[in-house]
Amino acid sequence: MSVLKRLLPYIILNVIVSAAATFAVLTWWNSGRPTGPVSGVILPPEATATASLPDATPIPADVQVVEITNIVGTGSVNIEVVTLQRVGDGELHMDGWRLEDSSGHRFIFPDIVLYKGGTVHVFTRAGSNSVNELFWGLSEAVWKSGKTISLFDNHGILRATLVVP
Repeated sequence: MSVLKRLLPYIILNVIVSAAATFAVLTWWNSGRPTGPVSGVILPPEATATASLPDATPIPADVQVVEITNIVGTGSVNIEVVTLQRVGDGELHMDGWRLEDSSGHRFIFPDIVLYKGGTVHVFTRAGSNSVNELFWGLSEAVWKSGKTISLFDNHGILRATLVVP
């Protein structure tokens, strides 16, 4: 028991130093990052996403760069998710791209990058965005059988469509 009594101050000191080091690293890591989660923006049907377009030259309309590969859980906000996959080469910056339907529902992509073969899942419900999962933040499901999901780039060029089964 005397060995434990001798080691106890060192153990406590180790815990304190470890906690302080972890706090310092996490504080440093978060200092250069935006506060709060990045999320898509819900716009009314009459709004346009062209107001803040970058001046980059658009990719030609006949070049397929991404496809809508799947929709799961239609009609249920808790599980509804659209999956997109990068089919072209190189990096694809999707900032300002939008998913929309003919009823005026519109999801604007934050600044994310898709690489060849990479996928991103767009959930209808609220949640915290990650590298490959984005959350729209709606309280009701959007996609219904027979609706067409359209993906437009930040220059308004139609890039992909999928009719919801």
